Amino acid sequence: MLSDGAGTSKETGAPGKLGRKRFWLWSRALLFALMLFGGYAAWLRLEPLTRPSLPELEIAPTLFLTDCNGRPLRSVTDEKWRRHLPLVQKDIPDIVRKAFIAAEDSRFYYHPGFDPIAIARASFYNFRSGRVVSGASTITQQLVKSTHPGEARTFERKFLEIIESVRVEWLLSKEEILTRYLNRVDLANNLIGVEAASRSYFGKKAAELSPVEAATLAALPKAPTRFDPWGPHPERLIARRDLVLGQMADNGVITEEEAEKAKEQPLDVLSAGPPEGAPHLTDYLLGFGRLSGRTGETALTIDLDIQKILIDALASNRHRLKASGASQAAGLIIDNRTMGVRALVGSFEYSPRDQGFVNGALARRSAGSTLKPFLYAAAMEQGYTPASVLDDFEQAFRSDEGEYLPLNYDRKSNGPVNLRMALGKSLNLPAVHLLNELGQERVYKILGLLNLLPYEAPPPDYYGLGLAVGNPEVRLIDLAAAYAVLANAGDYRPVSFLKEGAEAIPRRIFSTEATALVTNVLSDTLVRSSAFANFPPPAPLALKTGTSTHYRDGWTVGYTPEYTVAIWVGNFDGRETATLFGGHGAGPVFTDVMRGLYPGAPPPTFRLPDTVVLREVCAQSGVNPTPLCLERKTELFIVGNEPEGLCAYHEQGDGHDLPMKFAGWLDKRHSEGRESRYRLAGLPSNLDKLFIPPLPDKPARYSGPVRIGAPDEVPRMTPETYLSIVYPLDGDRYILTPGEESVELRFEASLRDPAEKIDWYVDGKEAGSAGPPYTLYWNAGRGRHRIMAVDGNGFGQTIEVSVE
Repeated sequence: MLSDGAGTSKETGAPGKLGRKRFWLWSRALLFALMLFGGYAAWLRLEPLTRPSLPELEIAPTLFLTDCNGRPLRSVTDEKWRRHLPLVQKDIPDIVRKAFIAAEDSRFYYHPGFDPIAIARASFYNFRSGRVVSGASTITQQLVKSTHPGEARTFERKFLEIIESVRVEWLLSKEEILTRYLNRVDLANNLIGVEAASRSYFGKKAAELSPVEAATLAALPKAPTRFDPWGPHPERLIARRDLVLGQMADNGVITEEEAEKAKEQPLDVLSAGPPEGAPHLTDYLLGFGRLSGRTGETALTIDLDIQKILIDALASNRHRLKASGASQAAGLIIDNRTMGVRALVGSFEYSPRDQGFVNGALARRSAGSTLKPFLYAAAMEQGYTPASVLDDFEQAFRSDEGEYLPLNYDRKSNGPVNLRMALGKSLNLPAVHLLNELGQERVYKILGLLNLLPYEAPPPDYYGLGLAVGNPEVRLIDLAAAYAVLANAGDYRPVSFLKEGAEAIPRRIFSTEATALVTNVLSDTLVRSSAFANFPPPAPLALKTGTSTHYRDGWTVGYTPEYTVAIWVGNFDGRETATLFGGHGAGPVFTDVMRGLYPGAPPPTFRLPDTVVLREVCAQSGVNPTPLCLERKTELFIVGNEPEGLCAYHEQGDGHDLPMKFAGWLDKRHSEGRESRYRLAGLPSNLDKLFIPPLPDKPARYSGPVRIGAPDEVPRMTPETYLSIVYPLDGDRYILTPGEESVELRFEASLRDPAEKIDWYVDGKEAGSAGPPYTLYWNAGRGRHRIMAVDGNGFGQTIEVSVE
């Protein structure tokens, strides 16, 4: 049986299926109207209902993390997966209020909670269409309905909503109702309220929304899923937005011309997906409970503009580093004035690629030479100066794991070097000698105060003299904070992540003068590593590079008066790189960051305190020059610690006279045929030219019979004659290879004062005599051997070694 357009049967004239449906729709509409007016009349005589209570109209805020300028970083959901950031009434902009009123309830200010006109109109359209095509819910009704999510949409439920809406109108003003509604409205993607949606979709506060952005949000409540801004059909939202803009023009909120111009704009919303601003940092803060108990908007110290500089610098070097065997990198930028972390990037890409979810800024890696500035700052506290002469020659040291023989990066030694050169060139040997002089405990304590050692760090002996060359594993974030101490005149403060966090009380680590001298050395481009020749960072700034064993980790850390920047490159799984050291690996990234921080002008200069002065000194000895000192320079000194006495290197005018401790270095230098003006000071006249001609490869070797009668006991060393055996070390063990019955040992001694020769004894038998540098070779068989070195006055030292 067919039905005509009127909904009646053509054969019988009785109502068809469509007619019967419309009949029931009209009947329900009339019944609903009777119930509505009857219920309203009854409500006037009844006590106020208890649903909903005013607290039900509120939703607790969730945590919204922003950068220091209010730009979104991450929003955290509640137990219902909602994200909500409420606004107080005065902070809701007028354009947002009017956009939602135009879209949802044009007669909001004139009805008592329900709109009879809208109900009648909706009933008419629904009846004419044969289905529900229009609703009649007011803003007040939508507010009430949001407290009963998921309940069936029946006429009875609709009636109760109207009753509850009238009650809400009785209890609250229109502005209070509108404020609660705009804080509760569902705007898709579990974003509740206009502020949460505005931050997530447009990256700005609701107070900053334009009319077209306000219209976009106002278009969502009608069907949040259908009009999802991040959904696959943005054209639906655009069409709905344009309708809202037209209604806003009809209501006089904007002009017709403004509405038409707004309709031409694209749907300009932020992309959906994981956080892109500082995901490693927000993961850390949330995962380790650093934000426990916080809700609402929380501003971090991160600045997304500076964060982008760091991201771009890492990205532009990724291919180069990958080709050199470094699959990952991390970086950090600290504002020295506040110690706020302005940028933190934990990997090249926040993704599974190359373990990109790992936060490289928090991973402990071997620090390499980046710890040396703190050793030298400690030395400055003990009276050393940039002009102090340090020992750059090879020497074996005792360690818990056996013999420790440090070497410079280039496997060369330079004899006497000044502190400025030793730190600027990052020489290992002077650093180890200096640490041996200062004591491991002193430097270990300083590293602990700088938070560079783990909470339950092993004792100083575990690290030994390796503290000087960076064998402790440190975190990039802690290393940057430690360098900020040098930028902040010796005061330590931990890094901060919260913009409004409590300011930490500074803890004095170094004096202002010591940090000023170290900073001056680190910013000296004349002694800085040649690694930066092809990509020099803007000057002036202080920097230091570091490389761990087998090139596993490359570091560059530096600072200006304003910022400290730290860069690490390597592999999270500990794989070696292809001989990629700190200057060539992390250096270009560091340079790109600094150029981004200071694009139009150089960084501000470092200011020296009034307690640091310039003095002219001999370029070799670092003390007051004599007329015979042909090479001179000016150097910085702390007031009261200026050099005393005259240069002793040039007393004879035809060379550099060195202390006896450099005898071995001079011997090796001349045995290699390297001529120089260096010589040992204080030798007898017949030996004062000892190091001018090249010496034999092995200056002294035992041969022939031995003389019995070595001293049974070596007297204590005295200040007048200081002799020590520098090699072998007491307790050394030598392992023979299969087939060997003996091993050749090199004996070497050091004297404070010059002597013509010393005598060597092995197991009570004379092994031979040796002049400067007092070196002798001996073939030692299996067993334990007692070795003595004695000067002409009978003073010396004894040690024991074993051959197995």
